[in-house]
Amino acid sequence: INASDNFNKSVINVITLDHILKSANSTNGTGVSILFRATDNISQIEELANISAILYGAVNGSELSALTFSTRGFDIGDGAGHLTERLRIDGRGRVGVNDSTPAETLDVTGTLRIVSGSGTEGLFVDSAGRVGIGDTTPSDALEVIGNVRVSGSLNATNLNTTGQTILAFISGNVGIRN
Repeated sequence: INASDNFNKSVINVITLDHILKSANSTNGTGVSILFRATDNISQIEELANISAILYGAVNGSELSALTFSTRGFDIGDGAGHLTERLRIDGRGRVGVNDSTPAETLDVTGTLRIVSGSGTEGLFVDSAGRVGIGDTTPSDALEVIGNVRVSGSLNATNLNTTGQTILAFISGNVGIRN
């Protein structure tokens, strides 16, 4: 398909991709795709990315679909780069990042980093599941750089402080020091 408006701003292009089932028994995994390709430095056509619309079931009344986005990763040594699914939006509105079967509204496989619009580090989750707030290299299950406010209970088996100890719990005994 080659679509162009010839720089005419009053023309709106619509491309419709249809997939018609050839057999009433063929239902799962059908769909249509847009494949992006380009030539490399030796004029070989290389696949760069793909957007696919997938129909999980084509039974009338139970059509559930997904939209997937795939990109090319590094060559794994066989001389060919491969398209790998990176993002999926399923028919229930769940989004998977590096996860083709999201079970929650947002499922992320890999590390997660959230930075504010001003560039301040917010939340980071590493591959071991350690969470850093204001810290991208947490060494404990939860590491916070900055002040913490707790409204409610704070339950801890051990409470360790860095610097001067003000309150210590050791073997069921409480110690207070200035």
